[in-house]
Amino acid sequence: GQKMIYPNPGIDYCNTKSSMDELQIQIFNSSGVLYSSSGLQEGNNLIHTVSWPTGIYLYRIYNSRQQLIQTGKWIRTFCKKT
Repeated sequence: GQKMIYPNPGIDYCNTKSSMDELQIQIFNSSGVLYSSSGLQEGNNLIHTVSWPTGIYLYRIYNSRQQLIQTGKWIRTFCKKT
C-alpha cells in the first residue's frame, strides 16, 4: 500500500496524505503509549510532534468501519541547531 506519512524521519510535525475520508490514525511510542489519535480527511493532514521525545513511533490507520488498513513506523529525529 501507499505510505501515507511523511516526512519520515521528521522533526516538529508529520503529514498524512489520504485518498479517502473518514480515516482514523493512532500513533504510539515504542512503549505503547498513545501520543496522537485523530481523524483524517481526504488530502493532507498535519500532526504536530514538536513536544514529543525523539524516537520511533508506530502508527495504525483505520477505515470508517474500524478495519486496520495500514501500519508503519515514523521516526522523530533531533532538531539540528544551526
